[in-house]
Amino acid sequence: MADTSPDTSNADRLVVAVRYVDENNVPNERILEMKETRNKTGEGQAKEILDSLKSRLPICHDGLVYQFYDYTASMSGTFNGVQQHLQEMVGRNIPYIPCQGHSRSCKRDSMLQEHMEKIENALKLRNLSKTRWVYRSESIEAVWRSFEAIRNALAEIAKIDNNSLTRTKATSLCKKMVKFEFVFAVMFMRFIMRKTKILTVQMQKPELNILDGLQLIDETVRSLERIRHNESELNDQIDASVEFAKTLSSNP
Repeated sequence: MADTSPDTSNADRLVVAVRYVDENNVPNERILEMKETRNKTGEGQAKEILDSLKSRLPICHDGLVYQFYDYTASMSGTFNGVQQHLQEMVGRNIPYIPCQGHSRSCKRDSMLQEHMEKIENALKLRNLSKTRWVYRSESIEAVWRSFEAIRNALAEIAKIDNNSLTRTKATSLCKKMVKFEFVFAVMFMRFIMRKTKILTVQMQKPELNILDGLQLIDETVRSLERIRHNESELNDQIDASVEFAKTLSSNP
C-alpha cells in the first residue's frame, strides 16, 4: 500500500506500508518508510515504492501479491499509473485494489508558491476561520497582497493541469478574480477588517477591563460610522479599486 500527502511544510511525503501473514498465520500491517518524493509520475512513484520494498524487506518481487492505492490517475491509471508501471517493472500481473483519494495537490500548491516568490511581500494564503474573527482579516490581507500570484497560478493551472474539472474551476476562478466587483469587495473589506482586527486583538488581552472594553467598542463603531457617512473615504476606496481593475484589463 502507498499514498502521498503534504506535510506541514507542504513537502510531498510518500508512505509505503505492507500487509503480510507471519509464520503463525496472523495478519500484520507495518509502515516501511516515509520519505519525501518529487517525481509524481506513475513511473517515478512505482520506482520509489519498489526501492522502499527492496531496502526494508528481505523478500523478492515474488512476495508481492496485491497493490493498494487511491483512485487518482497517477496511481490507478491503466497506462501510466503506478499500478501499471509497477507490474511492468516486476514483470508479472499484480492485482490492483483501489481506495478513495483524500489528499490535496502539492503540484498545484508548488505552482502558487513559485509565483508568490516573484512578488515582494506576498503572504501565504490562510483558511477562512469560522471561529477566529482576527484570522478573517489576515485571510483577506493575504489574498490582496498575493493577488497577482494567485491569478497567475490559476491561469497556469487552467492551461496545463491534467484534470479537466480542475482546469474548468481554475478558469472560472481566474475570470471572477479580475471582475471589478471582486476587486472592490477585497479592497473594501480589507479596509474594514483592518479596523475590526485592532478591536478583536485588544478585546482578547487578559488585562482588559470592562470599561476599557466598552470604550474600544464605541470607538470602533464610531470609526465605521464615519466611513459610512463620509463620501470621500468611500470614494477613495472606489477610485483605488478602479485603478487596480484597469491594470487587470478589467472594465470597471
